[in-house]
Amino acid sequence: MLRADRHTVSLAEDLFVLSDAQDKSAEFLEGLDLELQDPEPFEDWLRMMRGRVPAEDYAGKAKVGHAQSRRASHPAMRERVALGLLISVLSGANRDDLIRADHFVDDAVMFLTHVTMIDIHDFRQSESLSFPFPMHSGTGPTHWLQSIVERRSTATLVRLRLTEAATRRLIWISDPVQIQDSGATDKAIQLGELVADRLRANPVLAETPDLFPLTALAALFSLDAGLIARTEQQLTRAYQAGGSPIFECIRAFAQVFKVHEGFGALSELGVGELTRLIAGIPVSDPLLPLCKSLVGYALHMLHAENDLAFHLIEDAWLRAPNLALNLDHLAILRMAQGDIAGAETAFRNCLQVGSLSPWRYTYDVTGAMIYLAKGDAAQSLYYANQALFRQPKYLGALRYAMAGLALSDKAQDARRMLQRIHVIRPDYDLSDWAEGYLRRTPQHLGSRLVQSLHRNALL
Repeated sequence: MLRADRHTVSLAEDLFVLSDAQDKSAEFLEGLDLELQDPEPFEDWLRMMRGRVPAEDYAGKAKVGHAQSRRASHPAMRERVALGLLISVLSGANRDDLIRADHFVDDAVMFLTHVTMIDIHDFRQSESLSFPFPMHSGTGPTHWLQSIVERRSTATLVRLRLTEAATRRLIWISDPVQIQDSGATDKAIQLGELVADRLRANPVLAETPDLFPLTALAALFSLDAGLIARTEQQLTRAYQAGGSPIFECIRAFAQVFKVHEGFGALSELGVGELTRLIAGIPVSDPLLPLCKSLVGYALHMLHAENDLAFHLIEDAWLRAPNLALNLDHLAILRMAQGDIAGAETAFRNCLQVGSLSPWRYTYDVTGAMIYLAKGDAAQSLYYANQALFRQPKYLGALRYAMAGLALSDKAQDARRMLQRIHVIRPDYDLSDWAEGYLRRTPQHLGSRLVQSLHRNALL
């Protein structure tokens, strides 16, 4: 009956409706009596809400059924609204300025949680266990909110920038606010109110897709061959029509899926083309970390450009851990460098930050790879099986389950894994994967696995 996140507790959608027979003269939340130690803030908020939403409007605009949602306190927000908080853009500012700016944004967002019932996804902090990228739920961000932090002499100035997620259209940018004085909290609340006004004035249609780059990635991780093909076609058309380089970055990432999951012919993008893509994206672009992570992984998996890939993915991790899809890529690249201990540490960080990710199964396969390289076949099998539980048709999980069984001298079980691979992809060539594994990892780590596959007649 309840929904809860970091900011709000609310009634579950569609489980409650307002009766048409309600008292039309009733005031907002009339009859609610809370025993509070300090009731004044709540009473001030009630007075504000009752002044903002007249009783007759509140009753008259309520609708029975799906249209009556949990935004009853803000009936003007009829369409779905979800706000994603992005890491700040710094202009001559330092880490202390960034911390102050985050607290300032927190105050503005806290106001939003009191006066609206929109979903708020925080992409700023790597220690957050939430991973709100949409898969099939349709609950991803519809709008981005980002702070621009500037240092002028001894003053720290912050501006808030609100953009529409699907189109990247700039909706509003605030005037600079100095956040070091005692009135910073009041200023944050004022900006929070302005953000609420802009969100009400700029709703998105219910059928508008979630933030496009993320839904395109969700399509790849669905492992649906038809959906992947259609997504790649859309990406190509959008980029050729003058769209953002991010479309081509995602298409580069799609090639990794096509190669390693056997989906169609490869449309390979060269190293020079990929690096020019990244160079053409402004530093201020909030999705730059995502682009660096995608291109870095493509450079590693398609071209074995491990050093360049490592620098791109590490920078993406430092800029925005929750926004970049580099949580496991960093672990893989450390393993490719022969740093197995570093890879294991990066993998643990990956599991902490991405524990609720809709593509968590790929992280489990990373664990299978790392423990296979350590020579711990049992732990490798554990993570491969975890991935198979989450996504039974993921070839990556089947390959490493097969490899772990082969190294554990369970040849018959390993051959069963190979049979499952051939059921899913009859023409799949395991030798190409083995060759790529040798090319991307230090020789002493990969040779033992390949020898085991040969010994058990799997290659």
